Amino acid sequence: MGIVAQSTVGVYVLQLYMPLYAVKQLHLPATASFAVVVLNGGLQFIFSPLMGALSDRVGRIRIMLGTSIFMGVTIYPMFAWLQAHPTVASLVVLQSVAGILKAAYSGPMPALMSEIFPTRVRSTGLSIGYALGVTLFGGFAPTIVEGFIHVTGDKLAPSYYVLLAAVLSGISLAIVAWRMRAARHMA
Repeated sequence: MGIVAQSTVGVYVLQLYMPLYAVKQLHLPATASFAVVVLNGGLQFIFSPLMGALSDRVGRIRIMLGTSIFMGVTIYPMFAWLQAHPTVASLVVLQSVAGILKAAYSGPMPALMSEIFPTRVRSTGLSIGYALGVTLFGGFAPTIVEGFIHVTGDKLAPSYYVLLAAVLSGISLAIVAWRMRAARHMA
């Protein structure tokens, strides 16, 4: 579930919620806000298979963990910059970076998730882990972010939620890497 967090929050906050955020919090035009999300999806369409293929060569955890760290370090500054300069151009930059990072994380993710589980429980383990991760981290994401903005008045709330997901996924990836290494040494 922890591995799924960053990917899911990337979809539910940085794609599905962003047009609402851009209109309500940044006062940008709705048509431009929705168009920029299409750019994000297009970048994912192009880069996801490339990152999946690259992960076959350099390792899935290496790419995904690097992406979690990069997302964790950059998401708050990107949102702060967008808040300080609420323009369509700033939104394009944030969505472009988010789309490429989402592709870098999600391209290798299905293969890694299937490698985590032994073949006898692979389908069940993958299905339960993925479904619970999406439900917990994604399904409530817009409500959590909107509620936090409403309660605190802090318009950077989406960045905190994305940061939390990146940290959780990074920790989960580190644990999986450690366990996979330990299993190889025992074999």
